[in-house]
Amino acid sequence: MAPADHIPSSTKLQPGSPQDPTPFGKYLLMGMIARGGMAEVYRAKARNGTTGLGDRLLAIKCMRPQLAKESRFVEMFIREGKLAVLLDNDSIVRTFEIGRIEGRYFIAMEYIGGKDLTQILRRCQESNQRIPVPHACYIAARMSDGLHYAHTRSDAEGRPLNIVNRDVSPS
Repeated sequence: MAPADHIPSSTKLQPGSPQDPTPFGKYLLMGMIARGGMAEVYRAKARNGTTGLGDRLLAIKCMRPQLAKESRFVEMFIREGKLAVLLDNDSIVRTFEIGRIEGRYFIAMEYIGGKDLTQILRRCQESNQRIPVPHACYIAARMSDGLHYAHTRSDAEGRPLNIVNRDVSPS
């Protein structure tokens, strides 16, 4: 996949909504979840019969168009997606596909609903409470399990992937 030189940086992907989803290739976007420096993440589902993913909710991470003009960012995004597809562990979000639709690079992964840890910690702080120790231990154990799996993962030939996660955060 090469950078999308022909895409103007003003190209804006319509986020859609659950009541009025926006078509995006074989997916339907049902609202924006988050926006970061490199990408925007949308709640989505597969169009009927197009992927074998059924009715499950997905998160579609789309690279920002202005970054897609620079090959180094495209390569980083694609490398991230390819590594994520290799990770199959219950403590790591499943990644189903990486690709390019309508000139937009994307990564399709499972959507996990609920509050993130940042929101929970904020609520605890506001109510002057702490996360119960058994809950904190469970969260730490699941995070450790996922990180250990990723850090010790090897490729099909048994060579270590040497993954270092730079994005461990409560959110």
